[in-house]
Amino acid sequence: MAYVDFLSVIHNSTKRDYLARVNDPEYPKAKAAELAKKWDFDYWDGDRRINYGGYRYIEGRWEKVARAMADYYKLKAGDKILDIGCGKGFLLYDFTKVVTGIEVTGIDISDYAIRNSRPRHISYTSARGKAPKFQTGRSIQGIKVMIV
Repeated sequence: MAYVDFLSVIHNSTKRDYLARVNDPEYPKAKAAELAKKWDFDYWDGDRRINYGGYRYIEGRWEKVARAMADYYKLKAGDKILDIGCGKGFLLYDFTKVVTGIEVTGIDISDYAIRNSRPRHISYTSARGKAPKFQTGRSIQGIKVMIV
């Protein structure tokens, strides 16, 4: 399968000083990682030096990615997407805006992210501490793989 980069349009839009973040005296890498691995408030909406630092929905930000993926995979109404590691579901939400009638399901380890997700005809499942169950025989049109 060919490598297709859908995410650079989003990730290259900001610049970060990674060395300063890793060497921060108040949140050195080990402390920041310990807080982030809880996948709770600190990871998503806490201090920027820990991780996202206020991960909120920005209108249209993920639409570019959703549209590029929908075009590439020729997604249409009635197709299904399972997003493993959906976080707060912003990409899934924008898929529902780009492809009317698409069925999207998100799963994430973070109960906090699921509680603070973007609802709009989206089914979310928490995977913390248990294996989620899905109906057998469900066909999934596309899979998102993000390596950060």
